[in-house]
Amino acid sequence: MLRYSFIILLTFFCLANKTLASSPPSGVILTGQADMLSLSPYLEVLEDSGRSLSIEQVTSSAHTQQFYPNTQAIPNFGRTRSAYWIRFKLENRSEQKWYARINALSGHDVALYVLDSAGEEVTGRVAQYMPRYGLHAWSLTLPEQEPLQFYWRATNGDSIFSLPVELFTADAFVEQTRVDSTLYASIIAALLIIAAYNLLSFLLLREKSYLTLTVHIVSIAAIIQFNHSVYNGLGFLKDTDAHFFTAPIYIAAISLLIFCRQLLQLPQKTPRVDRVLRWTAYLSIILMCVTGWIPGGTFLPSLTALFTFALIIIASFIRSLQGYRIAQYFLLIFMLVILIVIPNALINVFDETHWQSAKFYSTGIATSLFLLLLSVVQAEKVRELREQKQRAIVNREATNNFLMTISHELRTPMHIMAGIGEMLRNTPLDRTQTDYLHKFETASRHMLSLVNDILDLGSISQGEMAFKRDNEPFELQQLLDELGRLFSISVKQKGLTLVLPDIDPSVPVFFGDAKRL
Repeated sequence: MLRYSFIILLTFFCLANKTLASSPPSGVILTGQADMLSLSPYLEVLEDSGRSLSIEQVTSSAHTQQFYPNTQAIPNFGRTRSAYWIRFKLENRSEQKWYARINALSGHDVALYVLDSAGEEVTGRVAQYMPRYGLHAWSLTLPEQEPLQFYWRATNGDSIFSLPVELFTADAFVEQTRVDSTLYASIIAALLIIAAYNLLSFLLLREKSYLTLTVHIVSIAAIIQFNHSVYNGLGFLKDTDAHFFTAPIYIAAISLLIFCRQLLQLPQKTPRVDRVLRWTAYLSIILMCVTGWIPGGTFLPSLTALFTFALIIIASFIRSLQGYRIAQYFLLIFMLVILIVIPNALINVFDETHWQSAKFYSTGIATSLFLLLLSVVQAEKVRELREQKQRAIVNREATNNFLMTISHELRTPMHIMAGIGEMLRNTPLDRTQTDYLHKFETASRHMLSLVNDILDLGSISQGEMAFKRDNEPFELQQLLDELGRLFSISVKQKGLTLVLPDIDPSVPVFFGDAKRL
Protein backbone atom coordinates (compact mmCIF):
# COMPACT_ATOMS: atom_id res chain seq x y z
CA MET A 1 0.00 0.00 0.00
CA LEU A 2 2.83 2.35 0.86
CA ARG A 3 4.55 1.56 -2.43
CA TYR A 4 1.42 2.42 -4.44
CA SER A 5 0.99 5.65 -2.50
CA PHE A 6 4.57 6.65 -3.32
CA ILE A 7 4.05 5.97 -7.05
CA ILE A 8 0.84 8.06 -7.05
CA LEU A 9 2.58 10.97 -5.30
CA LEU A 10 5.53 10.80 -7.71
CA THR A 11 3.20 10.79 -10.73
CA PHE A 12 1.25 13.74 -9.33
CA PHE A 13 4.49 15.66 -8.73
CA CYS A 14 5.70 15.06 -12.31
CA LEU A 15 2.38 16.15 -13.80
CA ALA A 16 2.29 19.25 -11.62
CA ASN A 17 5.87 20.12 -12.54
CA LYS A 18 5.11 19.69 -16.26
CA THR A 19 2.04 21.89 -15.93
CA LEU A 20 4.04 24.63 -14.21
CA ALA A 21 6.83 24.40 -16.74
CA SER A 22 4.48 24.72 -19.69
CA SER A 23 2.29 27.44 -18.20
CA PRO A 24 2.67 30.84 -19.87
CA PRO A 25 5.00 33.25 -18.08
CA SER A 26 3.55 36.19 -16.22
CA GLY A 27 3.88 39.69 -17.66
CA VAL A 28 6.59 42.23 -16.97
CA ILE A 29 5.87 45.03 -14.51
CA LEU A 30 8.31 47.95 -14.70
CA THR A 31 8.72 49.60 -11.31
CA GLY A 32 12.01 51.40 -11.90
CA GLN A 33 13.85 49.41 -9.25
CA ALA A 34 16.17 47.90 -11.91
CA ASP A 35 17.72 49.88 -14.77
CA MET A 36 18.19 46.80 -16.99
CA LEU A 37 15.95 43.75 -17.44
CA SER A 38 16.33 40.61 -19.57
CA LEU A 39 12.97 39.54 -20.97
CA SER A 40 13.96 35.92 -21.71
CA PRO A 41 11.97 34.46 -18.74
CA TYR A 42 8.82 36.29 -19.87
CA LEU A 43 8.87 35.42 -23.57
CA GLU A 44 6.58 33.12 -25.50
CA VAL A 45 7.67 31.79 -28.89
CA LEU A 46 5.90 30.78 -32.12
CA GLU A 47 7.68 29.33 -35.16
CA ASP A 48 6.48 30.45 -38.60
CA SER A 49 8.21 27.95 -40.89
CA GLY A 50 6.61 29.41 -44.01
CA ARG A 51 7.35 33.05 -43.12
CA SER A 52 3.75 33.83 -44.08
CA LEU A 53 1.96 34.80 -40.85
CA SER A 54 0.85 38.37 -40.28
CA ILE A 55 0.23 40.13 -36.98
CA GLU A 56 -3.53 39.66 -37.50
CA GLN A 57 -3.09 35.90 -37.92
CA VAL A 58 -0.71 35.59 -34.99
CA THR A 59 -3.13 37.34 -32.64
CA SER A 60 -6.07 35.27 -33.79
CA SER A 61 -7.40 32.41 -31.73
CA ALA A 62 -6.08 29.92 -34.28
CA HIS A 63 -2.46 30.77 -33.47
CA THR A 64 -2.45 32.43 -30.05
CA GLN A 65 -2.56 29.04 -28.33
CA GLN A 66 0.43 27.80 -30.36
CA PHE A 67 2.88 30.04 -28.51
CA TYR A 68 5.08 28.14 -26.07
CA PRO A 69 7.09 29.52 -23.13
CA ASN A 70 10.77 30.17 -23.69
CA THR A 71 12.91 27.96 -21.45
CA GLN A 72 16.36 29.21 -22.54
CA ALA A 73 18.44 31.83 -20.83
CA ILE A 74 18.66 33.47 -24.27
CA PRO A 75 16.23 32.35 -27.02
CA ASN A 76 18.38 30.59 -29.62
CA PHE A 77 16.88 28.70 -32.55
CA GLY A 78 20.09 27.49 -34.17
CA ARG A 79 20.43 27.68 -37.96
CA THR A 80 17.00 28.03 -39.50
CA ARG A 81 15.21 29.94 -42.25
CA SER A 82 11.93 30.01 -40.31
CA ALA A 83 10.43 33.24 -39.05
CA TYR A 84 9.88 33.41 -35.29
CA TRP A 85 7.38 35.40 -33.30
CA ILE A 86 8.02 36.25 -29.66
CA ARG A 87 5.61 38.01 -27.34
CA PHE A 88 5.32 39.23 -23.77
CA LYS A 89 3.01 41.39 -21.66
CA LEU A 90 4.27 44.61 -20.15
CA GLU A 91 2.88 47.17 -17.75
CA ASN A 92 4.73 50.34 -16.82
CA ARG A 93 4.40 51.54 -13.21
CA SER A 94 7.42 53.83 -13.26
CA GLU A 95 8.00 57.37 -14.45
CA GLN A 96 11.23 56.58 -16.29
CA LYS A 97 11.95 56.50 -20.01
CA TRP A 98 12.54 52.96 -21.33
CA TYR A 99 14.33 51.44 -24.33
CA ALA A 100 14.16 47.95 -25.83
CA ARG A 101 17.09 46.24 -27.54
CA ILE A 102 17.75 42.91 -29.26
CA ASN A 103 21.44 42.23 -28.72
CA ALA A 104 21.95 39.68 -31.49
CA LEU A 105 23.47 39.36 -34.94
CA SER A 106 22.55 42.66 -36.52
CA GLY A 107 21.45 41.04 -39.77
CA HIS A 108 18.16 39.80 -38.31
CA ASP A 109 15.09 41.29 -39.98
CA VAL A 110 13.00 42.34 -36.98
CA ALA A 111 9.59 44.02 -36.80
CA LEU A 112 7.85 45.16 -33.60
CA TYR A 113 4.11 45.30 -33.02
CA VAL A 114 2.48 46.68 -29.84
CA LEU A 115 -1.15 46.06 -28.95
CA ASP A 116 -3.15 47.66 -26.18
CA SER A 117 -5.52 45.83 -23.83
CA ALA A 118 -8.34 46.14 -26.40
CA GLY A 119 -6.23 44.45 -29.09
CA GLU A 120 -5.69 47.64 -31.11
CA GLU A 121 -2.23 48.22 -32.59
CA VAL A 122 -0.48 51.22 -31.01
CA THR A 123 3.05 50.61 -32.27
CA GLY A 124 3.51 54.08 -33.76
CA ARG A 125 2.50 55.73 -30.50
CA VAL A 126 4.52 53.50 -28.19
CA ALA A 127 7.72 52.44 -30.03
CA GLN A 128 10.13 54.25 -32.35
CA TYR A 129 12.86 52.26 -34.14
CA MET A 130 16.42 53.61 -33.82
CA PRO A 131 18.58 52.11 -36.61
CA ARG A 132 21.63 54.26 -35.96
CA TYR A 133 22.63 52.19 -32.95
CA GLY A 134 23.70 49.22 -35.09
CA LEU A 135 21.75 46.68 -33.08
CA HIS A 136 17.95 46.62 -33.15
CA ALA A 137 16.76 49.21 -30.63
CA TRP A 138 13.49 51.02 -29.94
CA SER A 139 12.62 54.08 -27.92
CA LEU A 140 9.51 53.26 -25.85
CA THR A 141 6.90 55.74 -24.76
CA LEU A 142 5.00 53.62 -22.27
CA PRO A 143 1.71 54.81 -20.77
CA GLU A 144 1.47 54.27 -17.04
CA GLN A 145 -0.76 51.59 -15.57
CA GLU A 146 -1.80 50.30 -19.01
CA PRO A 147 -1.08 46.66 -19.97
CA LEU A 148 0.48 46.25 -23.39
CA GLN A 149 1.19 43.17 -25.51
CA PHE A 150 4.49 43.22 -27.43
CA TYR A 151 5.08 41.05 -30.52
CA TRP A 152 8.37 40.75 -32.37
CA ARG A 153 8.66 39.01 -35.72
CA ALA A 154 12.20 38.07 -36.71
CA THR A 155 13.70 36.33 -39.72
CA ASN A 156 17.23 35.36 -40.53
CA GLY A 157 19.33 33.73 -43.21
CA ASP A 158 21.31 30.62 -42.32
CA SER A 159 23.32 32.25 -39.56
CA ILE A 160 22.77 31.34 -35.93
CA PHE A 161 19.40 32.79 -34.88
CA SER A 162 19.07 34.16 -31.36
CA LEU A 163 16.79 36.84 -29.89
CA PRO A 164 18.03 38.22 -26.55
CA VAL A 165 15.51 40.98 -25.74
CA GLU A 166 16.45 43.52 -23.08
CA LEU A 167 14.85 46.60 -21.52
CA PHE A 168 16.87 49.58 -20.30
CA THR A 169 16.16 52.84 -18.58
CA ALA A 170 17.38 55.90 -20.51
CA ASP A 171 20.62 56.30 -18.55
CA ALA A 172 21.42 52.59 -18.64
CA PHE A 173 20.69 52.38 -22.37
CA VAL A 174 22.95 55.32 -23.19
CA GLU A 175 25.76 53.92 -21.05
CA GLN A 176 25.45 50.37 -22.39
CA THR A 177 25.26 51.57 -26.00
CA ARG A 178 28.25 53.82 -25.47
CA VAL A 179 30.30 50.98 -24.00
CA ASP A 180 29.38 48.52 -26.76
CA SER A 181 29.86 51.03 -29.59
CA THR A 182 33.16 52.25 -28.18
CA LEU A 183 34.42 48.71 -27.68
CA TYR A 184 33.66 47.41 -31.16
CA ALA A 185 34.52 50.67 -32.89
CA SER A 186 37.89 50.62 -31.11
CA ILE A 187 38.52 47.03 -32.17
CA ILE A 188 37.69 47.77 -35.82
CA ALA A 189 39.69 51.02 -35.76
CA ALA A 190 42.70 49.20 -34.32
CA LEU A 191 42.42 46.52 -37.02
CA LEU A 192 42.22 49.12 -39.78
CA ILE A 193 45.29 50.92 -38.40
CA ILE A 194 47.24 47.66 -38.40
CA ALA A 195 45.98 46.95 -41.93
CA ALA A 196 47.09 50.41 -43.10
CA TYR A 197 50.55 49.83 -41.60
CA ASN A 198 50.91 46.52 -43.43
CA LEU A 199 49.63 47.97 -46.70
CA LEU A 200 52.14 50.82 -46.45
CA SER A 201 54.89 48.29 -45.69
CA PHE A 202 53.91 46.36 -48.81
CA LEU A 203 54.06 49.49 -50.97
CA LEU A 204 57.48 50.41 -49.59
CA LEU A 205 59.14 46.98 -49.37
CA ARG A 206 57.24 45.07 -52.10
CA GLU A 207 56.96 42.10 -49.75
CA LYS A 208 53.84 40.13 -50.73
CA SER A 209 53.24 38.74 -47.25
CA TYR A 210 52.40 42.27 -46.06
CA LEU A 211 49.61 42.47 -48.65
CA THR A 212 48.30 39.04 -47.64
CA LEU A 213 48.23 40.08 -44.00
CA THR A 214 46.40 43.28 -44.96
CA VAL A 215 43.64 41.26 -46.67
CA HIS A 216 43.35 39.01 -43.60
CA ILE A 217 43.03 41.96 -41.21
CA VAL A 218 40.37 43.69 -43.33
CA SER A 219 38.36 40.46 -43.52
CA ILE A 220 38.47 40.12 -39.72
CA ALA A 221 37.21 43.70 -39.41
CA ALA A 222 34.36 42.79 -41.79
CA ILE A 223 33.45 39.78 -39.61
CA ILE A 224 33.22 41.99 -36.54
CA GLN A 225 31.19 44.55 -38.50
CA PHE A 226 28.53 42.04 -39.57
CA ASN A 227 28.28 40.65 -36.03
CA HIS A 228 28.02 44.11 -34.45
CA SER A 229 27.23 46.84 -36.94
CA VAL A 230 29.35 49.83 -35.96
CA TYR A 231 29.51 51.77 -39.21
CA ASN A 232 26.12 52.18 -40.88
CA GLY A 233 27.72 52.67 -44.30
CA LEU A 234 28.77 49.00 -44.26
CA GLY A 235 25.25 47.69 -43.72
CA PHE A 236 25.49 45.37 -46.73
CA LEU A 237 27.83 43.12 -44.73
CA LYS A 238 25.06 42.14 -42.30
CA ASP A 239 22.56 40.77 -44.84
CA THR A 240 22.30 37.16 -43.64
CA ASP A 241 20.20 36.24 -46.68
CA ALA A 242 22.95 37.28 -49.10
CA HIS A 243 24.68 34.51 -51.03
CA PHE A 244 28.16 35.67 -49.98
CA PHE A 245 27.26 36.55 -46.39
CA THR A 246 29.96 34.15 -45.12
CA ALA A 247 32.61 35.33 -47.62
CA PRO A 248 34.63 37.38 -45.05
CA ILE A 249 35.16 34.23 -42.94
CA TYR A 250 36.40 32.27 -45.95
CA ILE A 251 38.62 35.15 -47.07
CA ALA A 252 40.10 35.34 -43.56
CA ALA A 253 40.89 31.60 -43.62
CA ILE A 254 42.34 31.70 -47.15
CA SER A 255 44.52 34.74 -46.49
CA LEU A 256 45.77 33.24 -43.22
CA LEU A 257 46.76 30.04 -45.04
CA ILE A 258 48.63 32.01 -47.72
CA PHE A 259 50.32 34.21 -45.13
CA CYS A 260 51.40 31.15 -43.14
CA ARG A 261 52.97 29.67 -46.28
CA GLN A 262 54.87 32.91 -46.89
CA LEU A 263 55.91 33.54 -43.30
CA LEU A 264 57.09 29.99 -42.58
CA GLN A 265 58.67 29.53 -46.04
CA LEU A 266 56.75 26.29 -46.50
CA PRO A 267 57.17 25.94 -50.30
CA GLN A 268 60.96 25.81 -49.90
CA LYS A 269 61.28 23.99 -46.57
CA THR A 270 58.30 21.59 -46.27
CA PRO A 271 56.76 21.05 -49.74
CA ARG A 272 54.34 18.33 -48.58
CA VAL A 273 52.85 20.45 -45.81
CA ASP A 274 52.71 23.39 -48.19
CA ARG A 275 50.77 21.27 -50.68
CA VAL A 276 48.12 20.51 -48.05
CA LEU A 277 47.75 24.19 -47.14
CA ARG A 278 47.55 25.19 -50.77
CA TRP A 279 44.78 22.69 -51.57
CA THR A 280 42.90 23.73 -48.43
CA ALA A 281 42.93 27.30 -49.74
CA TYR A 282 41.58 26.09 -53.10
CA LEU A 283 38.82 24.14 -51.34
CA SER A 284 37.92 27.21 -49.27
CA ILE A 285 37.49 29.25 -52.45
CA ILE A 286 35.08 26.62 -53.82
CA LEU A 287 33.12 26.49 -50.54
CA MET A 288 32.87 30.28 -50.46
CA CYS A 289 31.11 30.17 -53.83
CA VAL A 290 28.66 27.34 -53.00
CA THR A 291 27.85 27.82 -49.29
CA GLY A 292 25.00 30.19 -50.10
CA TRP A 293 23.23 27.35 -51.93
CA ILE A 294 23.57 24.83 -49.09
CA PRO A 295 20.68 24.89 -46.53
CA GLY A 296 22.17 25.39 -43.08
CA GLY A 297 25.61 25.67 -44.67
CA THR A 298 26.79 28.57 -42.54
CA PHE A 299 28.53 26.10 -40.24
CA LEU A 300 31.00 25.35 -43.07
CA PRO A 301 33.03 28.59 -42.68
CA SER A 302 33.57 27.90 -38.97
CA LEU A 303 34.47 24.28 -39.76
CA THR A 304 36.92 25.53 -42.39
CA ALA A 305 38.42 27.91 -39.84
CA LEU A 306 38.91 25.08 -37.34
CA PHE A 307 40.63 22.94 -39.98
CA THR A 308 42.77 25.93 -40.97
CA PHE A 309 43.84 26.45 -37.36
CA ALA A 310 44.83 22.79 -37.06
CA LEU A 311 46.91 22.88 -40.26
CA ILE A 312 48.68 26.08 -39.26
CA ILE A 313 49.55 24.68 -35.82
CA ILE A 314 51.01 21.54 -37.44
CA ALA A 315 52.96 23.53 -40.03
CA SER A 316 54.39 25.98 -37.50
CA PHE A 317 55.27 23.11 -35.13
CA ILE A 318 57.19 21.32 -37.88
CA ARG A 319 59.09 24.46 -38.81
CA SER A 320 59.81 25.12 -35.13
CA LEU A 321 61.37 21.68 -34.83
CA GLN A 322 63.56 22.60 -37.79
CA GLY A 323 64.93 25.47 -35.71
CA TYR A 324 63.23 28.32 -37.56
CA ARG A 325 63.00 31.09 -34.97
CA ILE A 326 60.15 32.96 -36.71
CA ALA A 327 58.03 29.78 -36.61
CA GLN A 328 58.61 29.49 -32.86
CA TYR A 329 57.39 33.06 -32.30
CA PHE A 330 54.40 32.48 -34.58
CA LEU A 331 53.43 29.22 -32.85
CA LEU A 332 53.60 30.86 -29.42
CA ILE A 333 51.30 33.79 -30.20
CA PHE A 334 48.98 31.60 -32.29
CA MET A 335 48.47 29.15 -29.41
CA LEU A 336 47.75 31.98 -26.97
CA VAL A 337 44.99 33.34 -29.20
CA ILE A 338 43.62 29.91 -30.13
CA LEU A 339 42.78 29.29 -26.46
CA ILE A 340 40.25 32.14 -26.73
CA VAL A 341 39.03 31.72 -30.31
CA ILE A 342 38.66 27.91 -30.49
CA PRO A 343 35.87 27.56 -27.85
CA ASN A 344 33.72 30.11 -29.69
CA ALA A 345 34.35 28.35 -33.03
CA LEU A 346 33.55 24.92 -31.56
CA ILE A 347 30.26 26.20 -30.14
CA ASN A 348 29.47 27.78 -33.50
CA VAL A 349 29.93 24.44 -35.30
CA PHE A 350 28.76 21.79 -32.86
CA ASP A 351 26.42 23.54 -30.38
CA GLU A 352 25.02 26.59 -32.12
CA THR A 353 22.06 26.93 -29.73
CA HIS A 354 24.50 28.09 -27.01
CA TRP A 355 26.38 30.54 -29.23
CA GLN A 356 25.91 34.20 -28.30
CA SER A 357 27.01 37.06 -30.52
CA ALA A 358 27.06 39.32 -27.45
CA LYS A 359 30.17 37.44 -26.27
CA PHE A 360 31.97 37.95 -29.59
CA TYR A 361 33.94 40.88 -28.19
CA SER A 362 36.44 38.53 -26.49
CA THR A 363 37.19 36.94 -29.86
CA GLY A 364 37.55 40.39 -31.43
CA ILE A 365 40.00 41.57 -28.76
CA ALA A 366 42.02 38.35 -28.94
CA THR A 367 42.15 38.51 -32.73
CA SER A 368 43.26 42.15 -32.66
CA LEU A 369 46.05 41.26 -30.24
CA PHE A 370 47.04 38.30 -32.42
CA LEU A 371 47.20 40.42 -35.58
CA LEU A 372 49.24 43.10 -33.81
CA LEU A 373 51.77 40.50 -32.64
CA LEU A 374 51.66 38.88 -36.07
CA SER A 375 52.63 42.19 -37.65
CA VAL A 376 55.58 42.35 -35.26
CA VAL A 377 56.65 38.82 -36.21
CA GLN A 378 56.29 39.72 -39.89
CA ALA A 379 58.50 42.78 -39.37
CA GLU A 380 61.06 40.57 -37.61
CA LYS A 381 61.02 38.15 -40.55
CA VAL A 382 61.57 40.97 -43.04
CA ARG A 383 64.41 42.30 -40.88
CA GLU A 384 66.07 38.87 -40.92
CA LEU A 385 65.65 38.61 -44.68
CA ARG A 386 67.23 42.03 -45.15
CA GLU A 387 70.12 41.05 -42.89
CA GLN A 388 70.59 37.83 -44.88
CA LYS A 389 70.53 39.82 -48.10
CA GLN A 390 73.07 42.27 -46.69
CA ARG A 391 75.35 39.41 -45.60
CA ALA A 392 75.03 37.85 -49.05
CA ILE A 393 76.02 41.16 -50.65
CA VAL A 394 79.03 41.47 -48.34
CA ASN A 395 80.07 37.86 -49.07
CA ARG A 396 79.69 38.39 -52.81
CA GLU A 397 81.75 41.54 -52.68
CA ALA A 398 84.43 39.77 -50.66
CA THR A 399 84.47 36.92 -53.18
CA ASN A 400 84.70 39.33 -56.11
CA ASN A 401 87.51 41.25 -54.44
CA PHE A 402 89.38 38.02 -53.80
CA LEU A 403 88.94 36.84 -57.39
CA MET A 404 90.01 40.19 -58.77
CA THR A 405 93.08 40.24 -56.55
CA ILE A 406 94.05 36.69 -57.56
CA SER A 407 93.37 37.51 -61.20
CA HIS A 408 95.65 40.54 -61.04
CA GLU A 409 98.31 38.38 -59.45
CA LEU A 410 97.87 35.69 -62.10
CA ARG A 411 97.87 38.08 -65.04
CA THR A 412 101.46 39.26 -64.41
CA PRO A 413 103.08 35.79 -64.62
CA MET A 414 100.81 34.93 -67.56
CA HIS A 415 102.16 37.97 -69.45
CA ILE A 416 105.69 36.86 -68.58
CA MET A 417 104.97 33.36 -69.89
CA ALA A 418 103.55 34.81 -73.10
CA GLY A 419 106.68 36.94 -73.45
CA ILE A 420 108.95 33.93 -72.91
CA GLY A 421 107.06 32.14 -75.66
CA GLU A 422 107.73 35.03 -78.04
CA MET A 423 111.41 34.97 -77.11
CA LEU A 424 111.64 31.22 -77.68
CA ARG A 425 110.10 31.61 -81.12
CA ASN A 426 113.12 33.77 -82.12
CA THR A 427 115.55 30.91 -81.29
CA PRO A 428 116.40 27.94 -83.54
CA LEU A 429 113.79 25.21 -82.94
CA ASP A 430 113.16 21.85 -84.53
CA ARG A 431 109.68 20.77 -85.63
CA THR A 432 108.78 19.10 -82.31
CA GLN A 433 109.89 22.09 -80.28
CA THR A 434 107.94 24.42 -82.55
CA ASP A 435 104.81 22.31 -82.02
CA TYR A 436 105.28 22.37 -78.23
CA LEU A 437 105.86 26.12 -78.32
CA HIS A 438 102.68 26.64 -80.35
CA LYS A 439 100.69 24.64 -77.81
CA PHE A 440 102.30 26.59 -75.00
CA GLU A 441 101.34 29.91 -76.59
CA THR A 442 97.77 28.74 -77.23
CA ALA A 443 97.36 27.65 -73.60
CA SER A 444 98.90 30.90 -72.34
CA ARG A 445 96.52 33.02 -74.43
CA HIS A 446 93.57 30.95 -73.20
CA MET A 447 94.62 31.29 -69.56
CA LEU A 448 95.14 35.03 -69.99
CA SER A 449 91.68 35.30 -71.55
CA LEU A 450 90.15 33.46 -68.56
CA VAL A 451 91.93 35.76 -66.13
CA ASN A 452 90.61 38.79 -68.01
CA ASP A 453 87.11 37.32 -67.90
CA ILE A 454 87.34 36.96 -64.12
CA LEU A 455 88.39 40.61 -63.86
CA ASP A 456 85.52 41.64 -66.10
CA LEU A 457 83.07 39.60 -64.01
CA GLY A 458 84.23 41.36 -60.85
CA SER A 459 83.81 44.76 -62.50
CA ILE A 460 80.33 43.84 -63.74
CA SER A 461 79.27 42.63 -60.24
CA GLN A 462 80.38 45.97 -58.80
CA GLY A 463 78.50 47.86 -61.49
CA GLU A 464 81.67 49.38 -62.93
CA MET A 465 81.16 48.01 -66.45
CA ALA A 466 78.66 46.14 -68.58
CA PHE A 467 79.23 42.72 -70.07
CA LYS A 468 80.80 43.00 -73.52
CA ARG A 469 80.92 40.40 -76.24
CA ASP A 470 83.35 40.50 -79.15
CA ASN A 471 81.87 40.37 -82.61
CA GLU A 472 84.87 39.64 -84.82
CA PRO A 473 85.34 37.38 -87.86
CA PHE A 474 86.89 33.95 -87.25
CA GLU A 475 87.31 30.71 -89.11
CA LEU A 476 85.77 27.66 -87.51
CA GLN A 477 88.54 25.33 -88.73
CA GLN A 478 91.21 27.53 -87.16
CA LEU A 479 89.27 27.54 -83.86
CA LEU A 480 89.03 23.72 -83.88
CA ASP A 481 92.77 23.40 -84.65
CA GLU A 482 93.62 25.58 -81.65
CA LEU A 483 91.36 23.49 -79.41
CA GLY A 484 93.06 20.33 -80.69
CA ARG A 485 96.52 21.67 -79.87
CA LEU A 486 95.31 22.93 -76.47
CA PHE A 487 93.94 19.56 -75.32
CA SER A 488 96.30 17.21 -77.22
CA ILE A 489 98.75 16.72 -74.34
CA SER A 490 96.07 15.99 -71.69
CA VAL A 491 94.28 13.67 -74.13
CA LYS A 492 97.50 11.81 -74.86
CA GLN A 493 98.32 11.45 -71.14
CA LYS A 494 94.91 9.87 -70.52
CA GLY A 495 95.22 7.49 -73.44
CA LEU A 496 92.27 9.01 -75.27
CA THR A 497 91.75 10.07 -78.84
CA LEU A 498 90.41 13.50 -79.66
CA VAL A 499 88.54 13.52 -82.95
CA LEU A 500 87.71 16.91 -84.44
CA PRO A 501 85.79 17.30 -87.70
CA ASP A 502 87.30 18.85 -90.80
CA ILE A 503 85.41 21.90 -91.89
CA ASP A 504 84.70 22.33 -95.57
CA PRO A 505 86.75 25.26 -96.94
CA SER A 506 83.60 26.58 -98.57
CA VAL A 507 82.07 27.32 -95.14
CA PRO A 508 81.93 31.11 -94.82
CA VAL A 509 83.67 33.11 -92.11
CA PHE A 510 81.70 33.43 -88.81
CA PHE A 511 81.24 36.55 -86.74
CA GLY A 512 81.18 36.27 -82.96
CA ASP A 513 83.25 35.86 -79.80
CA ALA A 514 85.66 33.04 -80.56
CA LYS A 515 87.25 33.18 -77.09
CA ARG A 516 83.94 32.39 -75.35
CA LEU A 517 82.99 29.62 -77.70
